[in-house]
This record gives sequence, structure tokens and C-alpha cells, in this order.
Amino acid sequence: MLRLSVLIPSYNAARYLATSLDSVLGQLDSADEVIVVDDGSTDDTQRVLDRYAGRVRVVQGRHAGLAAARNTALAAATHEWIAFHDADDLAAPDRFAVLRGVLDADATLEGVFSNGTRLDAPGATVVPAAMAKRLDRDWLRPVDVFLGFPVYFQGALVARRAFERVGAFDESLAVQPDLEYGYRLFGGARIRFVNRPTFAWRCHDTNMSRNQVGTREDIAATLGRVLERNGMITEQIGRRRLTHRLARNWYRLARAYAKRGEQARAARAARRAVELHPLALRYRYLSWQLA
Repeated sequence: MLRLSVLIPSYNAARYLATSLDSVLGQLDSADEVIVVDDGSTDDTQRVLDRYAGRVRVVQGRHAGLAAARNTALAAATHEWIAFHDADDLAAPDRFAVLRGVLDADATLEGVFSNGTRLDAPGATVVPAAMAKRLDRDWLRPVDVFLGFPVYFQGALVARRAFERVGAFDESLAVQPDLEYGYRLFGGARIRFVNRPTFAWRCHDTNMSRNQVGTREDIAATLGRVLERNGMITEQIGRRRLTHRLARNWYRLARAYAKRGEQARAARAARRAVELHPLALRYRYLSWQLA
């Protein structure tokens, strides 16, 4: 039986934390461990965690964001298989049975990702239906992230050695560190996807993903690094396609900055869009307007 370290970063999630923990603890073996990294919460998180003394190990940290909390959790884990979980989401009752079953069937795998449902939209899944059907039982590659595969670690089980080989989560990415990590992980480990919902994602007004400007900033940083540093992934995606996607992202950032009155940042973003895709007239026009 695979021994699991279930790692749960938590920041001001007290109102969801108990049900989230219960959804995990009810399906683990006594040899598994659950570690909650309290990312400097200021709500009743500690009071909730006190009720789980002896069942959950708590690591206290300063508020440094999701990527830092994930790195802290990985450093504290003691088992060879890592399952991240979010403090506001729910694990399906068979999450770990499903994922362990996939790994038991193929000893060469270093991880498995699965689908999830949305608590705010019954019947909807986090991985688009067409993509989930295409990828079912297939390998995950960096190009799949580019094509729209959402990297939800809440539905994954990954070998510690894969995390150690790929490296730490990028703590400079405040909103979308998992997306960037997906490019690296899928390019450096044998990861399979299974089209089974194993978690339920909770949408609420404090989700980091609601920060649209921050999301675009992280995507721009991520795609820029792929283009500059990883020729293999760039070749898989296609340099022209990658460059045009990055240019469009900078263009949308320029418009968002301008709407917020940040003219200097908007002008820089527009110039970057033009540099990447000089034939796009709308990028050139916006850059001229902001000059």
C-alpha cells in the first residue's frame, strides 16, 4: 500500500476547513499523514485545527502565499507519495482509492492527475469535457497545459522524487503557481490523467483565481520563461503559437492596467505585445495611444 502525505496549505479558510479535513481523514490509512500549513491565518483556523490534535500535524508559517506554503509542506512531508489538498475544497470519498489504483496498475508512473467537479455548478467538471475525454488514461505533457488543461493538485497523487527532481514551486507567482509548475512537472515526470472526479472545487469570493490581473501577470511570466528557457517545450507548442499567445496576454494586461489608471505599466505592456507580434495592428494602435 502506498503511504501518503496529504498536504493542505490553509489561509483564512476556517469556515471550510473542518469539512475539508473530514473529507480527507475519513479515507486514509493509519500509516498516512495529514499536514496542514497555516499560512499566517488571522481567522479561527487554529481553533478549528485544535479539534484535530493527534490526527493532523500543523506547521505554522508567516503569510507568504500558496507557493511558499506548498514548499513548506513538501519539506515537512515524510512519505513517498504526495497528495496536495486545498483547505476550502472537498475530497471525493474514493479519491485516494482511485488514484492509488491507477498507480498500482503501472509501477512506472510517477503520478496521476484526475478530474474534479464544481460545487457552484452541479454536473460541471474542472477539466473541459472534450479535453478530459481526449486525455483519459493518456500522458500529460506541457502542451496540454498550453491547450487549457487546468493544473489542480487537489486531484493528484505524485511521487516525492518527481517534486524533488522538478524543483520548488515559484514563490514569485502569487496567483497561478500551479499552472507554471504543471509545465515543469509534465515535462519532467511520467504523469497520467484519469477522467474520474476525485474532488469538488469550491468557488467563492476569496478564490485567488478571481484576481484576473494577477492571473494574467503570472501567465505572462510563465509563458515568457517557457519561451526563453525551454526549447523542448517551445518546440512542442510551436514558437509562433506560443509567441502570439504571450503577445495577446500582454495586450490584455495593457488594457487592464490602463483601465486602472496605471498608464506607465500599460504602455510597457503594450510595447511588449508589439515586440512579440509586430504585425498585430490593434497592438500597435494601443501602444501608440498609450505612448
